[in-house]
Amino acid sequence: MTRNIFFTVIVLLIFIGTLSINAQIPRTLSYQGILTDSLGNPKTDGSYNLVFRLYDIESGGTNIWSESKTLSTKRGLFSTILGDGTVFRNR
Repeated sequence: MTRNIFFTVIVLLIFIGTLSINAQIPRTLSYQGILTDSLGNPKTDGSYNLVFRLYDIESGGTNIWSESKTLSTKRGLFSTILGDGTVFRNR
């Protein structure tokens, strides 16, 4: 009986430890997009200075985070990791 309780406690501790590892909040965000001109055509291949911003509401809100990056495009396509240069803050 004591052995079964000990085994059950060990299994529960392992399970709880696994849950806390999986519950980590990501500190970065993968982002992909297409850079286009005013007519909707993909920009030519090259490097572009881009600024990414997050606001507290959809329209007319306050800028709560921003990050500037120089990214290369291929047929207008780009990808980046947001938060690797300017850390997201807890609010």
